[in-house]
Order: sequence, then C-alpha cells, then structure tokens
Amino acid sequence: MVEDDIEVDGVNMKLRRYAPDDRLRRLEAAEVLSNLGYPVTYDSLAALVTRRAGPPYYKFGKFAFYKYGELIAWAEARMQRRAG
Repeated sequence: MVEDDIEVDGVNMKLRRYAPDDRLRRLEAAEVLSNLGYPVTYDSLAALVTRRAGPPYYKFGKFAFYKYGELIAWAEARMQRRAG
C-alpha cells in the first residue's frame, strides 16, 4: 500500500493505493470495498466465511487477511447487470 497526501478544495487527505497482492485485514477490506461502491460490512464478510460464499481469504493465527486483487475480483463477479 502506498499513501499519498493530496489536497482537495483546501482539505488535506490521504489517498491509499493498493497492489494486487497487498493483504488487508477484514475491517480494512470491508472499508475498501464500501469506499469503492461495493457496500459490505465487517460482519457480512465474517458471515460469508462461515457459508464459504465470500472472497478468498488467508489465516495467520486468529487473523483473516484478504488479497486486494482477489477481493476486488470477487466483488466485481458479484455485480449483476439489470435491464431497465
């Protein structure tokens, strides 16, 4: 992950950029997905694990990690196009 300081309308902000192999803990994964327009919560990701319906994840001790690229691919695969 790379953080850049940017200024938008006079407000200093941090912009995070992730590489496909960057590992995110579950809370950060939920925040990243939500910020990108895929509304999901920490609790939703945890529940999806028990149903084996969520994104691929990795365990290290008691911690779950998600690779950024796999997380985004999972979210995009769940998108459904509807005819209007």
